[in-house]
Amino acid sequence: MEIIRGYAPRMGGYMTNFFVSQPAFNFGFAYPNPKHTWQQPVDAPGPRSVRVEMKKIIQYWFDLGADGFRADMALSLVKGDLEGCATAAVWQEIRQWLDAHYPEHVMISEGGRPAVAITEGGFHIDFCLPWNMPAYNSLFRK
Repeated sequence: MEIIRGYAPRMGGYMTNFFVSQPAFNFGFAYPNPKHTWQQPVDAPGPRSVRVEMKKIIQYWFDLGADGFRADMALSLVKGDLEGCATAAVWQEIRQWLDAHYPEHVMISEGGRPAVAITEGGFHIDFCLPWNMPAYNSLFRK
């Protein structure tokens, strides 16, 4: 059995996505290490089922009247995906589903890399949060 440790106390054992309160859902690993059996490839049953559930959640909100969704940390889904290709493929799958079932709805990424998010990932808009910029902090934090 392997234990995943981190930099702060957490409820249970999970990898974080950014903040300690944000678990990294199992979208898979771009290059799974065979020595770490918990690292599943993107096309394994676990990561595939996470994508199915994500579509169900999006569908739930769209059916209630939401016009789109914003994906926090959209470009960091697949772990170890330094080029972003595997993560972009996940979003392309979501975009194809969206276009087929909700063509009037919008996908917004919080990625800060429009060339990847829009061109490769299929998002309509790339929203960037410039955490280290004084204007952002003074506008939203003070």
